[in-house]
Amino acid sequence: MYRAQYGPSTPVRIQLLNRRMSLLKSADHITALFKSSRDLSSEHWLVQVLVNAFGVEVADAPFYLADDTGISNQPDSRSKMANPEHRIFHLVYKSVHSGLGGTSLAEMERQLVRNLSTQIYETDFKSDTWTEIPDLYGSFIRKISFRASIVSLCGSHVFKVIPTFGDDFWVFDSLMPNLFKEIPRWLVPAAYMARDKMKDNLQKWQAFAHEHYDVCQGQLDRREWEEFFGSRLMRTRHGFFQKMPLSKETVAADDLGLIWAYVTLSSFSLFIFSTKPADP
Repeated sequence: MYRAQYGPSTPVRIQLLNRRMSLLKSADHITALFKSSRDLSSEHWLVQVLVNAFGVEVADAPFYLADDTGISNQPDSRSKMANPEHRIFHLVYKSVHSGLGGTSLAEMERQLVRNLSTQIYETDFKSDTWTEIPDLYGSFIRKISFRASIVSLCGSHVFKVIPTFGDDFWVFDSLMPNLFKEIPRWLVPAAYMARDKMKDNLQKWQAFAHEHYDVCQGQLDRREWEEFFGSRLMRTRHGFFQKMPLSKETVAADDLGLIWAYVTLSSFSLFIFSTKPADP
């Protein structure tokens, strides 16, 4: 209908249930969109994902949405926010950019490889016999790669505080599509229960880590990795989270989003590494 009224190349915004969507069909418009990507913002979409998929508390969503400063070092000139400690999108971007690069990334990689090596060494394989593993990926590769990834990001105490962390995570991961689709809780209660369990797990770990490590002094710590919060990335995040009026449930949900993304990325990297042909 809109094609006949406006033509095939005219951008159109439509209302789809409780969402507004813009339709672009012209190659020129799409090219212009990508060329102007630095001036575009994805914050509202990110908040939607954090709330629906990872369980950021609805009451805390306005705090995220109030940040109109952008991710650059200098706040957007049109911004109305005055408190630099509440620039959550900039602080998250800056922490990820620095925490996953240079010496910080090198130390995380070292921790990951060391933990993988330790787990493989401690596995009860006998050199002179075959060892049968019914599910090579699920019960071995995925298990040890997940543990190695989490230790490199969050420190060595996570699995001591939450012994079921790995199993709980993969249940949550398998049910995430229902959360992304914004299906109500009463229709997919298992997905919400799995997410709630992961948030409870992370709150327990965070409480333990805060009890043993003062993140307010984290900037003075020159180590790239320590046992309680793990990576400098995670330590930095909790340093600025403490200065924000966010609930513990929301901080756990935000960490859940980071962990899910990191595990996905590191698992893919390990797969590429394991399938890379040996140099001649």
